[in-house]
This record gives sequence, C-alpha cells and structure tokens, in this order.
Amino acid sequence: MALLEVTTTQRIKVRIKRFLAGLAQGLKIDRLVERMSPRGVFIFCYHRIIDPTAQNWFVPFIAVSKENLTLHLTYLKANCVLLSLGDALKRIQSGRRLDRDCAVATFDDGYRDNRSLGAAIFESLGVSPTVFVVTALPENNQLYWADRLRFTLYTAKRRAVVSVKGQTVDTSSTGAKLRTLNRLMKKVKAMTPVQREDFLLELAGALESQTGGRNDGANGHPRLMLSWAEIRELESFGVDIGAHTHTHEILSDLDDSTLKQQLSVSKALIEERTGRPCVHFSYPNGARRDYSSRAIELLRDCGFESAVSLVFGCNLPGEDPYQLKRIPVTLFDGVEDLKLKMLRARLDAIARTWWQG
Repeated sequence: MALLEVTTTQRIKVRIKRFLAGLAQGLKIDRLVERMSPRGVFIFCYHRIIDPTAQNWFVPFIAVSKENLTLHLTYLKANCVLLSLGDALKRIQSGRRLDRDCAVATFDDGYRDNRSLGAAIFESLGVSPTVFVVTALPENNQLYWADRLRFTLYTAKRRAVVSVKGQTVDTSSTGAKLRTLNRLMKKVKAMTPVQREDFLLELAGALESQTGGRNDGANGHPRLMLSWAEIRELESFGVDIGAHTHTHEILSDLDDSTLKQQLSVSKALIEERTGRPCVHFSYPNGARRDYSSRAIELLRDCGFESAVSLVFGCNLPGEDPYQLKRIPVTLFDGVEDLKLKMLRARLDAIARTWWQG
C-alpha cells in the first residue's frame, strides 16, 4: 500500500476549504464574484501525476491523480480558453481587456509520470502544458534530492532515533518517518548542493538505507524523473519544455555568478538536447522572497520571455511577465476544490483592480 504523505493539518484544511466551497455555492457568492471580477489568466501548478491503481512507493501531497487531472482539464477547457503558456503570455502582454478567462497547465520538476500518464491526457484533450525541468536530473541520470530523502527514510533498515549533522532523525515508525520528512524537507532545501549531498550520504549510512540517488531503477527504487528522450517525446505531444534551474537552487540564496550559471546552463541544455528554444522559466520554491530583481534582470539577459512563481493569484493584462502568479494543485483537489481556488484568485484580482483604480 502506498504511503500517503498527508498530515492531519492538511486534511483539516481540505475539509474547511470544501465547507467554504459549498457555502459559496449555496449563497451564490461564486457567481457574484465571477461577474465582478475582471477576466484573467489562471496558471495552474502541478508536479507529479499518480495512477491510484498502480503500485506506488509513496504519494506526495503535491501529486494529482490522473483521474482528477482529466477532470480538471476538462472543466477548464469547457469554462475557459485553455492555452499554452506562450499564447497566454501574448494576451497578458497585450494589455487589452480579455473577453474570457484563460487557463494554462504547468508541471514543475520534470517527473517521468508527466510523460507516462500525462501525455495521453494532453493529447486526448488537445492541451499544450509546459513542463519545467531541473536539467541536472536528466543530464546526470539523477533523482531529485527530495525523492532521495524520501527513499532514504522509507528504506531505512534501522528503526531508531539518530542524529545526523545536528538533525534529529526518527525512523521508529511510519508516522515518525513522515514527521521527520516534513521537518527535514525545509532544512535540506536551505542547504548548498555540497552540504545537501554530504547530508544525504551520511543519512543513508546512519540509517543503513538502500538508496543512492541514481534515476536508473537501481537500489530498489523506481525511475522517477524524465530522461532527455522522454522529454523530446513530450514535445511531440505539444508540450512546451521550460527551465527550472540546473540543480533546483533557491535563487535569492545565490551570488551573481552562480545565479547566472543556474539560468544559462538550464536554458542551454534544454535547447541543445531538444533542438527547440527554451523561453519560459519557473522559480524554485516560487515565493516572492525566493527570487530578486537581479534574478529577473538576468532572466531577461539570458533570453527568457517569462517566469512563473508560486505567488497565488490570476494574471491580468499588463502583468509583469517575469512574476506570473500560479495556483498550486494538490492531492485531494477535485473540480469543486479547483473552483474554490479560482474564486479566491478572482477576489484577489478584484482587490488589485480596485486598489489600482
């Protein structure tokens, strides 16, 4: 049985949001807000796609089932103009008022299930999403560090509480592993690549775990990340490939030289391996504090035409193309949950319009 990476707090939040969605519909608040809101571009952020009937090691909270993804895209196609990111960018940059809401699907990190499960869905619905790739992963046949951390904890032979580089690691039970994972994710994300590698290797040794970080199905774990061949196959299904840095570093933590390298290397590798231009970028982590005005300047210099964040909201005509807002999609999001998130984004758009007016 797959391990669900869902906390009690996350489950409670889902219930509260669904209650609010029902309340908004019952009082017809959603219709009122939709009439008042200016038309905008809703960009949705996905990560992994899961087949619930398959054997999964784990199911992260930021995954979406293939059934829900199909329902989401079907709903968006019926109620919005479903566009590629490039076409949506043209409408945003035009500055002209939109007649209808538009929607874009994006996928961060470059997971293999975007090809194995997503491609058929994209083709059947005529959708052209953007997949943002961390280029070091296909280039070096690596797992994403977050998945290395997962496998290291989940395959631990030692069920104990240990200390690794000052971090307490508890693998005494499944619940303890999940709590440890949630805590370590934030800590490991803030490390430099060298610090992160040292930590993961020492952690694997301390726990007597199997995982070694290769994306080749060795060490007992499946191959999770896209290869360059699969990335090229995705393009044949109308998928656009964007950059998500070379090694998934938080841009605001980097000096100028490293920052420019992360941007230029990722763009160059995608263009070299696919033979197509790479003009769209996704900020790792994506909060406003995770990128700077200097990062935006360097993105322009490198030839990128847009950058998406994880700042919540919809995008109105005239928005900064290097600070595009997105709506994150998570495991339990059905169509009604998606509509509630769009309602929240509409309220934000109304507030911004009134403030600017």
